[in-house]
Amino acid sequence: MCLREAYLSEWPEAGADMPETPSLSGMNGHQPELRAYRPRCLALGALLCLIVLTACGSGAEGASTRATPTESYALSGCVTRAADQAPLQGVVIQFSAAFSSVVTGSDGKWSKEGLSGTVTVTPILPGWSFDHPGLQAFAAASQLDFQATAIAGDVQIMFLHHSTGGNVWGGGVPEWFDTFNAAHGTHYLAYEKWFDPGSNNPYDYWDHWVHNPTGPDTLASLVGSYKVIIWKHCFSVCNLGADTGSPDVTSSSQTAENYKLQYLALREQMHAYPNTQFIVWTGAVQAAGNMSADEAQRAKGFFDWVKGTWDRAGDNIFLWDFYSLETEGGLNLKAEYASPGGDSHPNAAFCAAAAPYFCNRIVAVIEGRGDTGRIDGKP
Repeated sequence: MCLREAYLSEWPEAGADMPETPSLSGMNGHQPELRAYRPRCLALGALLCLIVLTACGSGAEGASTRATPTESYALSGCVTRAADQAPLQGVVIQFSAAFSSVVTGSDGKWSKEGLSGTVTVTPILPGWSFDHPGLQAFAAASQLDFQATAIAGDVQIMFLHHSTGGNVWGGGVPEWFDTFNAAHGTHYLAYEKWFDPGSNNPYDYWDHWVHNPTGPDTLASLVGSYKVIIWKHCFSVCNLGADTGSPDVTSSSQTAENYKLQYLALREQMHAYPNTQFIVWTGAVQAAGNMSADEAQRAKGFFDWVKGTWDRAGDNIFLWDFYSLETEGGLNLKAEYASPGGDSHPNAAFCAAAAPYFCNRIVAVIEGRGDTGRIDGKP
């Protein structure tokens, strides 16, 4: 019991007959002999309370006294790898009581202002465990640090694709992971599956994963087996008609306004599985002659929206910018990257060059670098 607790809990009864001079002897666990008339004790009591507020305060370095429920305060800290003390980027720092999360930067540091009351601080990064799975704070502190340890075991990766994705996979993805795992001691296990929920457009993913999640390969069934799920569209996604001004999430009509509503619903659905990481390809694109100039412009506009508006830093969804690799700043699949006869499937040479970029991007996401570096996977 601290001095303040002993003093207040053992206050003498009002009206007791007490001598004028108080004695503070025997304070080590014994009741203080505070024998003065109560009116004369008020000044001494106030003084002791001031002393005790300082004597009883304790906590981690950087902490202040407890904030009142309405006072706001700030917290900050750093996340490092336990193995080598290197900063760990991309760790989501979550706060209880509905406060928004923050993400560690390249220096491993994080900070959060505007907190109030008692808050639990929790670090999250798939594939990593932390020395403190949750810390409680109630006042400003600057050294709420965490150390992370990579979780031993396999990281299961599922790539859902159509024919273009199959071509890139055949460009050397399994071999790349075999080499990477052997060199780094990792267990990143990549699997692929032909995924055909319909036409492979945004509407089809929305219908199968959000609107009518039945049958094989629903999102709920996939997240139980794979830590990373990758999905994409075929090049037919680029054959976009003009917007009508009446967007409809339930419509299979290929317009940017409908795509956007379907993508927003898909994002919300993926956010429901925060322990799974999702990688979405920007669309495969048509070769010249397989879509009109207007369609090409609309497709570019949609994928610019995906990259600039739909994608959010700090969540569990990431992009691989396949569109930019195929177009290199243009509006169509470059002629030298197309299959013979103007076929919009990328050829073997292109896929062999793109496969390592795809793998780089997957590893960056797994290892917490998904929100930094190049989203096309180039070094």
